[in-house]
Amino acid sequence: MRSFFVCLGKMILRAPRVLWVCRVPAVSAIGGGLFIGYLSQTRDMFADLGLEWWQWIGFFALVLAWAWIVHWAGRHALRLDDWVPDAHLPGGIAPARRIELQDTYWCAAVAIPRLLGTAVFACVALALRRTYTNLDPAGAVPEAANAMEMLRWLFGITVVLGILFLVLVWQRTHISNWLSGRMQGRLQWPAADPPLLTGHEAIFLDFRRLRAQFCDAHMQRMAWVDLIVAVIAVAVTAAFVVSLFIPHWIGAHLPRALFVPFVFGSSVLLLTEIGAYAMRWRVPLLLLFVLAGAILSWRNDRFHDVRWVAHAGGPSRISMDEAIRQWRLANDCLDGKTCPSPIIIAASGGGSRAAFMTATVLGAILDLENAGDPDAKGVRKRIFGLSTVSGSSVAAAVIAAALHDAQELKRPDQPPCKDGLPDRAWFAGTQKTSENTSWRDCLQKIVAGDVLSPVLVGLIYRDTFPVPNLWTGEPLWGDRAALLEQAMERRYKLMVTGKAEACPDSGTTHDGLCRHLGDRPDPAATGVWQPFLFINGTSVATGQRIIASEVKAASHRPHSAKSLFPLAFDLCEVRSDGPCADADTTSDIRLSTAFTMSARFPVISPHGNLRKGNDKVIDRIVDGGYFENDGLATAADVADTLKEVDLNPVIILTTNEPEPENDGSRLRGPDQPDLRLPTPESSTLFETFTAIGRALYDTRSGHEFGDREYAKSVVGDDHLFHVAVRDLTSMDGRLCRTRRTVNAASAKVATTMRDLSVSWWMSQPEQAFLDDQLCDPENNAQITKALHTSAARAKAE
Repeated sequence: MRSFFVCLGKMILRAPRVLWVCRVPAVSAIGGGLFIGYLSQTRDMFADLGLEWWQWIGFFALVLAWAWIVHWAGRHALRLDDWVPDAHLPGGIAPARRIELQDTYWCAAVAIPRLLGTAVFACVALALRRTYTNLDPAGAVPEAANAMEMLRWLFGITVVLGILFLVLVWQRTHISNWLSGRMQGRLQWPAADPPLLTGHEAIFLDFRRLRAQFCDAHMQRMAWVDLIVAVIAVAVTAAFVVSLFIPHWIGAHLPRALFVPFVFGSSVLLLTEIGAYAMRWRVPLLLLFVLAGAILSWRNDRFHDVRWVAHAGGPSRISMDEAIRQWRLANDCLDGKTCPSPIIIAASGGGSRAAFMTATVLGAILDLENAGDPDAKGVRKRIFGLSTVSGSSVAAAVIAAALHDAQELKRPDQPPCKDGLPDRAWFAGTQKTSENTSWRDCLQKIVAGDVLSPVLVGLIYRDTFPVPNLWTGEPLWGDRAALLEQAMERRYKLMVTGKAEACPDSGTTHDGLCRHLGDRPDPAATGVWQPFLFINGTSVATGQRIIASEVKAASHRPHSAKSLFPLAFDLCEVRSDGPCADADTTSDIRLSTAFTMSARFPVISPHGNLRKGNDKVIDRIVDGGYFENDGLATAADVADTLKEVDLNPVIILTTNEPEPENDGSRLRGPDQPDLRLPTPESSTLFETFTAIGRALYDTRSGHEFGDREYAKSVVGDDHLFHVAVRDLTSMDGRLCRTRRTVNAASAKVATTMRDLSVSWWMSQPEQAFLDDQLCDPENNAQITKALHTSAARAKAE
């Protein structure tokens, strides 16, 4: 026992130095593990009901490979002599000094690589446990219950594999010596090497020393083991390099949970070798690698440029006056007839959950029209536009593309999705659905796709080292915003045509998300109405909104000198560095690029450079949620303009952040705005610094409340409706899927989910939970009242 504590003390004392030597595997195991265990975006991948059993076997194989790579890379780095100063003296490490150093670092060198490898399993188990805890209150949702059962199995398997891994690596010396004693023939198993400072370990890239080892007569019998290890190392590193160039292909074949261990484990061997040469040459190669990436980012200043395309024809954006005229024409109220109330959809940000919630609500409304609901008759024509932020802008672009494609297929009332395509990423993908007749099913299925996996390659690797094309000077590959655009382009094409394809660089394709933002036909010619898009980004230079729309945002209102959006810029206006130059034939954007004019939330997506032609950068655009996360500021501006021309608009606000529990005890007085007082919180570590970041982040909410009051002042309380994510206490109503009411053991259920992932993919339980929000009586009532209020004015004529 005494020897154990002596060794433990030595390990703790020498751990900082050993961890520095093992810095690459340590960052992979600890950094990657905490990334998995503490971020809801990655934890959500473990609630994936769409993976087959054999894919989960593949996942555990990849986790085991990641742990083995981490353990082996740590041992490999420690066996080299170069990390101790004595190795760089003439003659190298003296024999007596080598024995002294081995004794000093032995305990740490034995334990730390083994613990790092085991930490991979511990972090995966932590992620599984936290995912289970988050789903537990939503157990009434069948998908959540199924995921929880699956998570129990996954957790058990992870624990068993982690224990087996720890036992095997801890007994590695005994196992190797036993195999060496049993295998004495032509193929001999090598005896276990000491854990550090062996004096003969070769770096894999040191081919001269490797060749010498393979040519040694004694070593030839054991060379096959080294050869296998070398082949594995080359294969893993090659897979990592390939993923940099074809991340969409890798993401498609290693979907979601399988991608996580791959992306964190595949680069370890290569970076460990670079670190080994850094110690040999006494040059900080890894630091220089990071600095080289920073210099490349600075010099390659076009890496984050917005992807512009050429106009298909002449200028395509229209004035607000013309937009209103077209809407009146579509609703047959041009000549003094009473118009219905225009509907403006304001949708909040929140990654894939915002896209899914927005698609669910809009799809359900369009389905009501097809079902013959009296208040929903002609509802598509009544929707004047969508004001969206961040993730909801993805849904807006998908909705616009789907409505256009449906029109071109000569069935404008039916969604364009291809029927019968199996898709397990969507929560209803294994059930009997009607995605070629139900807008809700079609739109949900499109936005339910995994666009996170390829973006992770950009986030962790490609954007760190933006390599330029030596011939053209342009970036060799797109940034992670471009990867997001291409991933959505491929997803949309797959669901509509059955073939996953990204838009060609030429910009000549005009269907799906490849259609240009301004490519909007006149309803007088087509007889089909397409709602306008108002996509909200944030200017880095000014902090104000930048709006991308088919309507000229930098124009005046029809009957006044007041600006359409007094405190916002037009995307074209910023690019033109002055009055919008519609004649610029290269200033158009695809629908897929249009949504990234808003969907650029922190870390996951970078800023976008707004450059005047090929000249200077005028501004940079970031996520619309920095300014205001609900889209209400723009929606209220549009509503105010419509009020000026004797229209009485309705705003439907769709949010996706779980609403706080309403116990009625934290509201301000009845004569003050409906603002909930903050909940008391305990102090946290480093609060002096974190309080600043939290305040800056939560300023979004402050803007939301202010713009909600602004919207109420424009349209009135009775014309502002709110569809939200609430705790489900009842699952019923006409918008509730039939299976929900039938499968519920009781009409009264208690369902909540507090930690909804903000990412570019959501698990099926979270999708189902958001879909079930249309079973909430209050949400049903809000949508019903909104449609009735919109139709009532024209009916009363």
